[in-house]
Amino acid sequence: LEIPDLILVDGGKGQVSAACGILSALGLEKIAVAGLAKKEEEIYLPGHEKPFTLPETSPALKVLQRVRDESHRFATTFNKSLREKDLKIASLTDIPGIGEVRAKKLMSAFGSLSEIAQAEPAAIAAVIKVGLEKAGEIHRKIREVSERQSERRSPRRDISGN
Repeated sequence: LEIPDLILVDGGKGQVSAACGILSALGLEKIAVAGLAKKEEEIYLPGHEKPFTLPETSPALKVLQRVRDESHRFATTFNKSLREKDLKIASLTDIPGIGEVRAKKLMSAFGSLSEIAQAEPAAIAAVIKVGLEKAGEIHRKIREVSERQSERRSPRRDISGN
């Protein structure tokens, strides 16, 4: 098991203390921890009462800022993808005959609502283990949901074409 040399925490003294407590509970107290508080770009270290500051032009500060900013970007993107997936599954579970298990199977097999809508009913039947007639009904409903969502995403134009 590889462990990191440093854990960088987004925050100040309280966040660093919490991270150290968790690491200690896991028996990983040897991992170095530092916190970078965004407001003043102060660096907090365990066991130090006051934060450190580095010059704005410091390459070390720039590295810490980039790590923090990339972590934010990753977390934001990941959370957005989870919310979108939950929304798509919720759209599918509104269709009679599709519960959460079948919705997840469909999303896993096809990847998106529009791909499910483009699939043949036989492919849907194979994934969720239903008869072809039932799969046809489900397919029609999925197409309707997909079209409604597509309409909501498309920018609306007025009659003059603007």
